[in-house]
Amino acid sequence: MENSASKKIPLTNIQKTIAKRMSASKHNKPCFYLEAKADITDLMHLRPKLKKMLGVKITTNSFYISALAHAVEEFPRMAGKVDGDSITLREDINIGFAVNAPHGLVVPVIKHADRKSLADIAKEE
Repeated sequence: MENSASKKIPLTNIQKTIAKRMSASKHNKPCFYLEAKADITDLMHLRPKLKKMLGVKITTNSFYISALAHAVEEFPRMAGKVDGDSITLREDINIGFAVNAPHGLVVPVIKHADRKSLADIAKEE
């Protein structure tokens, strides 16, 4: 089998930081994958009404972040950190999400997402 050519591209400082943090997270937090299908037709129709009512554009990410924060409230071990033979649970629920930006992948973090309204989350995205 013939090897294909490859090219190394140096990482920017922010990409190095993101890679380091994502790698550490993968090693220190329980990792699982969940796939689910949902009909969000009604949710998509609700977005323009919420924008009018709240004065801020509500994205689908806003809904996901809010839902994740409430899921972690109900199931805190989901976001626990493996620490030897125990799991450390944080009091704060901070949700990070990857976003493709012009200068590369960035991971904004919504701190205290469980305490924020949908509008507050949308403003921070």
